[in-house]
Amino acid sequence: MVIPSEQTIIGKETFYGCPSLTIYGVPGSSADAYATGNNITFKDINEYGGDIPAGKYAITVADVVGGEATVTTNPAAFAEEGATVTVNIDGVQSGRQFKAINVLDADSNNVAITVEIVGGKYSFIMPAKRVTVNVELQDASIVVPETYAVTLNGAGSGGAGAGDYAENDTVTINAGNRSGYTFNGWTSTDVTFVNAKAQTTTFIMPAKNVTVTATWKVVSDDGSSGGTGGGGSHAPTQYSIINNESAQNANGKIKLSSKQAKAGDTVFITIEPDRGYENNIPTVLDQNGNPLTVTKNSDGTYSFQMPAGEVGIDTNYTKIDYFDDVDQNDWYDEAAWFCAAHDLMKGTGERRFDGDVDTTRAMLVAVLYRLSQSDSVSEDIFADVEEGKWYTEAITWAAKNNIVSGYGNGNFGPEDILTREQMVVILHQYSKFLGYDVSKKDYLGAYHDADDISDWAIAEMQWAMGNGLIKGIGNNLVSPQTGANRAQFAVIMQRYYTDFVERIID
Repeated sequence: MVIPSEQTIIGKETFYGCPSLTIYGVPGSSADAYATGNNITFKDINEYGGDIPAGKYAITVADVVGGEATVTTNPAAFAEEGATVTVNIDGVQSGRQFKAINVLDADSNNVAITVEIVGGKYSFIMPAKRVTVNVELQDASIVVPETYAVTLNGAGSGGAGAGDYAENDTVTINAGNRSGYTFNGWTSTDVTFVNAKAQTTTFIMPAKNVTVTATWKVVSDDGSSGGTGGGGSHAPTQYSIINNESAQNANGKIKLSSKQAKAGDTVFITIEPDRGYENNIPTVLDQNGNPLTVTKNSDGTYSFQMPAGEVGIDTNYTKIDYFDDVDQNDWYDEAAWFCAAHDLMKGTGERRFDGDVDTTRAMLVAVLYRLSQSDSVSEDIFADVEEGKWYTEAITWAAKNNIVSGYGNGNFGPEDILTREQMVVILHQYSKFLGYDVSKKDYLGAYHDADDISDWAIAEMQWAMGNGLIKGIGNNLVSPQTGANRAQFAVIMQRYYTDFVERIID
């Protein structure tokens, strides 16, 4: 069995009765601990010689040369083409220091590396081939040469090579790709390229900071480059402004003040990122593929001066990283990001999500209150809901609208752990309150513990299972009486939002 992620958790007795099993995984991971504790043969995933996951390519970390250090990659063992792979170097042996790193593809070609932290963190874009990461150490008494910065301008998606380098280092740069453009070559007043017309090329680092620029040609609808708009013989020529947003499948919208402009006109760009995304400064390229100066204005818009020729505009969007304690390999990473982006869950403070923390009854009601965008409040009807708490307005609103009714003894139990059956009852009531269709049901016949569902929650649990909001925990169990931690709750709320709220909005 191949387990490529060091974050994978294996349940107790998952492979009971499989004495000949070999698990290939990340040393020191939960899979390693599981195998060791259950007398199962465990081997480093880099020793695996079989098929790799579809659409992914293997990442191998070679033995460190010149000493000992811990070299890890993220993702750990496989990555899709175009994915950003981070290399971390830690635990360098006493008396040794970092000397060099390179990444070679299956054909022994150098893969362009971006320096994040000299001697500690690097990144590269995964090619459509397996790669090997090589790290070399040297004696700590050797004086490390001074490094100089390489600034990469005009690069497209997948561009790489910016970072810090020592004099005489061979620097590999990659222009990446831009939708709607063809690469037109490299320019620089600082260095000489081995091949200035190649999208991936090299140069020797001088003893100074270096700026290199990738240039591009706009590709028009007919496949040609350049072009101008028409005009009368006495009217100033209007030049086209091409918005390449649709070609990029962007996570946002670009709005232009005009689709054509005269040379010298100021053109304004307004960018509206989708929820959970932020935009970089847009790139504006003239008809020869050269970048124009773009100004960020105080009102959040961007502007540039129109040249005497057609221009193309695009921008890159990146996901907002809301939480420091959620890794991209965590099974709930997407759900935590989604809930933060849609203002469903705010985290617990100091950029923490705390996915293992139990969800309380107050947390769910607060999420629904924010989702409803209601500002209506009324007098509290529960004895244990104190005035001025972070959840007070949400619970009084929910009670007023018959979304919650408490325990029947005058108490709500805001700090009590939210059970799975309580959660679906409250979600069901909220859905009825908003007029959603709640007719679809699953009659729970496949679950061995269906009899554990409280009578007051059976119909609601049938609704939740029928709509895929709640799924069994394995072994044909639905576990109605157990609580859900924040990670599990985030996954359920993402399903609820996409299957009900967004569907109604759309």
